[in-house]
Amino acid sequence: MRYSILVLLSLLLILTPTGTIAQAPSADSAQEELTETQQLERNLLRVLELEETLREELKLKQKELRSPEAAGRQEELAADIRALSARMEEIRTNFTEIALGVDLSSLRRGRQSEIFSWSEELRDLLGPLIAELREITSRPREISRLKEELSLFQEQKQTAEQAAENLRKLQAQLSNKKLKEPIGELLKEWGERLKSLNAELAITEEKLTQKQSGRRSIGQTFESVISLFFESRGRNLFLAFLTALVVWFSLRYLPKMLIRHLGSRGIRLSHAGKIVQVIGLVTSTIGAMLAFLGMLYVFEDWVLLLISSLLVLGLLWTMKDTLPELWQQLALLLNLGPVREGERVEINGLPWIAQSIGFYCFFTNGAFSTGKVLRLPIQDLLELRSRKMNTDEKLFPTAEGDYVIFFGDKYGRVTFQSPDYVELEGFGGSKYYINTQEFLSAQPRVLNSGFGETITFGIDYQHQDISTEEIPKKLHKRISEEFERVNLSENVVRLRVEFQQAGASSLDIAVVAEFKGEAAGRYLTLPRLIQKACVEACNEHGWVIPFHQLTLHMAEKEPLQSLPRAERA
Repeated sequence: MRYSILVLLSLLLILTPTGTIAQAPSADSAQEELTETQQLERNLLRVLELEETLREELKLKQKELRSPEAAGRQEELAADIRALSARMEEIRTNFTEIALGVDLSSLRRGRQSEIFSWSEELRDLLGPLIAELREITSRPREISRLKEELSLFQEQKQTAEQAAENLRKLQAQLSNKKLKEPIGELLKEWGERLKSLNAELAITEEKLTQKQSGRRSIGQTFESVISLFFESRGRNLFLAFLTALVVWFSLRYLPKMLIRHLGSRGIRLSHAGKIVQVIGLVTSTIGAMLAFLGMLYVFEDWVLLLISSLLVLGLLWTMKDTLPELWQQLALLLNLGPVREGERVEINGLPWIAQSIGFYCFFTNGAFSTGKVLRLPIQDLLELRSRKMNTDEKLFPTAEGDYVIFFGDKYGRVTFQSPDYVELEGFGGSKYYINTQEFLSAQPRVLNSGFGETITFGIDYQHQDISTEEIPKKLHKRISEEFERVNLSENVVRLRVEFQQAGASSLDIAVVAEFKGEAAGRYLTLPRLIQKACVEACNEHGWVIPFHQLTLHMAEKEPLQSLPRAERA
């Protein structure tokens, strides 16, 4: 693992632009360094001058406090002395920081309280994350603060210079000697203030220069970030992810590999091992999560550990509302739910076989030309119900190539069927495209498994004496000869010709013919062949084919006079 990290770091160093490699300082850079040194020396001298001025002012305040004239003003003078002492301490610290070129704020941090407090504990817990964010943004925030202070001091300096200039002009124009002394003291006070502002301005400028001098190019910043990432946090994150993946794959796939290695015995185990698979899935997920957090704990990367723990807690919190649904899905995974493997289930009105149930469930239907496998997420199975299926039970009423009658009188041959639509070829090569659900609702009649036709043929009443025996026999013989002529006799299962009824205009003979499925392609011609044979038999034997007749029987009218009075009324 260390070797892999070294290889990655080496590649980063190789890919680093040559412009970022340090070069020997030139004459221009030496001159610039000399100028910066002179500027630093000038700023340090200003700070020392300011400190000396404050020290003299402090001595005067202390002397005034000990004099009899300080009666009644002791508290005011003591506050001024404390303020001057604090100011001098601050000036000494600024002098030290400018000379050292480093920020000494970290050396002045005090020890935190040991008293237990929930707010303190929460602060300690979130402290590494907040400190990380503060450290990332410390430099731009400090530069922004120094720029604001620099702008404020420059504005104050302009005001002080203008005030001092106005006092000088006023002092030169005064003629009264009594005003010259207070104006002179006021001018001296503003001079000291201007001197202090110059020192403050120099200190702020120097701090800003030091902060901005460390600014690097985008390439250098990116290079340092990548290097730092792979040296510390990136390495921890990579190793934690790698450990989690190893644990997950080990707990998830080792049982499957073991079952596959056991052969036929393993197959029996896998059929009865749904609960083992679910336990393996749960343990692999929990184990990978704990391995990831454990590696971060071993590396003591508290920031990543805190962020990862918060993400895990947030995930668990969002799952609390889905626990009932998760429980139902768990029952499905254990093959104990409303849909079970190997059983028949209807999905969108179409029958399927539940092949396998997992996070993604697979259903099969071999009767379709395409789309034989359907994939659904496990949550879609919660509203479905499955049942056991007999071995001879069909998953779809038709197959590709079947001849069917649909919508009562439509005839066609199935050329394609899928979960979306069924394509049928009709008379003359015409095409029907029907939605699969609508096709099932059309009650298709499949002819390929065998079918029958019933034809009613009528003869005249003058042949009444031979209509029950002789005529049916001769019609049977003539129809059989016609079937043999057109090579249909082998496909005829049964042919019956019987007297049906005495109709209103004719004596009806019923012709009932049953055919094998091989004759389904000639379904439309069969009624015509039977009718043709019957007519030819009539012509041959001189039987009359009647037509529909309507006979009216009229009653004789009687005179109204012969009717009783009541009937006439």
